[in-house]
Amino acid sequence: MRMRIAAGVASLVIAIPTGLWIWLQQDSRPASGPISSTWDRAAREVAIPGVDFALDKQVHLIDAVHAWAYVDECPHSSQSESCRAALGVTADGGSTWRRVNMPGKTGEAEYSTAMDHEGARWLPLNATTASLVTRGEIYLTRDQGASWTSYPLDDPPLETQLAANLADNFGSRNGDYAYLCARASILERIGQECTSMLTLLGTGPVEPQPHLTGPAGVTQGGDGRIWLIRILGDDQMQIAVSPDGGKSWQELPPTTIGGLQLSPDGSKAIIAHHIRQWRLDGQRWVEFPGMYDGEQMTDAIVRNDGQIAGVLGNKGVYLSADNRVTEIAGMPEVEAVNQLSDGTVIFQTWAQSEIMYVGTSQGWFTLKLRPAQVSPSPTTFPS
Repeated sequence: MRMRIAAGVASLVIAIPTGLWIWLQQDSRPASGPISSTWDRAAREVAIPGVDFALDKQVHLIDAVHAWAYVDECPHSSQSESCRAALGVTADGGSTWRRVNMPGKTGEAEYSTAMDHEGARWLPLNATTASLVTRGEIYLTRDQGASWTSYPLDDPPLETQLAANLADNFGSRNGDYAYLCARASILERIGQECTSMLTLLGTGPVEPQPHLTGPAGVTQGGDGRIWLIRILGDDQMQIAVSPDGGKSWQELPPTTIGGLQLSPDGSKAIIAHHIRQWRLDGQRWVEFPGMYDGEQMTDAIVRNDGQIAGVLGNKGVYLSADNRVTEIAGMPEVEAVNQLSDGTVIFQTWAQSEIMYVGTSQGWFTLKLRPAQVSPSPTTFPS
């Protein structure tokens, strides 16, 4: 799990090339064991039955076996009143997909939204619960599409708030807490004139508020602890940790600005910043190398046992506690790594963002995000 922090920015949303967005979502499942070194070489394709279109595709991995896929052919520049859309789920790691029901209104007019993109915002929370946020309203399913309930945009249900808190940070388990403007919901984007407050979603601002200066971000570990990140200047940040819902805070020493990444169970933490990397040892940060044999560690996550998985040059590697590098056998060239809350690890490249290499306790497999090659007439949803 991770929180990406840049100077003056509390969170980043990653835009995938060619219009593809990938959100790596979290669930509350226990972390899996060590990743097996075996490979399933038969690539698994995201193929929703009866769908032969996909101008935009969003795939949300929940854990090693569960995922959602949302596709539509709604051109963001078009003013047409209807467009095709479909939703699929898998329960076997992407080997097979099942098409599930969509909510009633799916015309492009309803898909226009002022939040992040021109199209609808699709926010899965777990294997059964997901939200579709449009300009007019919010649709929520708690039973994998068997039924949908609509809500007004200014009163989002807690499930939608929690899912938005995940998606805003590309897979971080921000959990129950967010930094929000006191007069806005998590779905709204407020200008800099608003003072943000540490907020327990579904309840309100935490009391007492932590004393902060400068931009801040928050994430929550699998053990429930809150990690508060604040920017001190151009190249420094400081993290404080609360074990009691924000009532008290333990400040850690400042470090260079980087990406805070927690193990799924919240017990381990690292900060990755290319040349300089930091591993938490008790209440202090211990620096470990960002360069190995002339190659740079460009991305990394930490697992429950303290092992680090990262990208060294363009190679997927493991890094032991004593900084020994082991290349992951059979891994193609990669550029980024992420981790789900059950310990599943995902490597990918930005140049070929439609391909993900997924590591579980059962081994590695390849997931390809491309449209199904079938052509029955898909449903057109009226506006």
